Amino acid sequence: MPFHISTDASDTAIGASLGQKENLFNYAIYLISKNLTPAKLNYTVTEKEMLVVVHAVNKFRHYITRYQVFIHIDHLTVKYLMNKSITNERITIWLLLMQEFNITIQDRSGKEN
Repeated sequence: MPFHISTDASDTAIGASLGQKENLFNYAIYLISKNLTPAKLNYTVTEKEMLVVVHAVNKFRHYITRYQVFIHIDHLTVKYLMNKSITNERITIWLLLMQEFNITIQDRSGKEN
């Protein structure tokens, strides 16, 4: 079964959940959260949303390797960045990291996420 990762970032923290869907039921496998360091508090909203995706992929690496992964985000710009060829250095490094996984980004409004 494919894995589903739901992510969200606030001004001071990031969080994600790993789960799977079976027969219309969502099953949680792993939940993570992390407070942002003072340097990361200065990131733009898009960088914070991308940071939580990268953090979740790194944390759940042993679960999601060689499986289809759907990442649910509430910031549509991250989906756009996945297909953009020119970005800043930090985001380019993150995009290169995520290329080894079979990831599909899906937009989900803030209330549903």
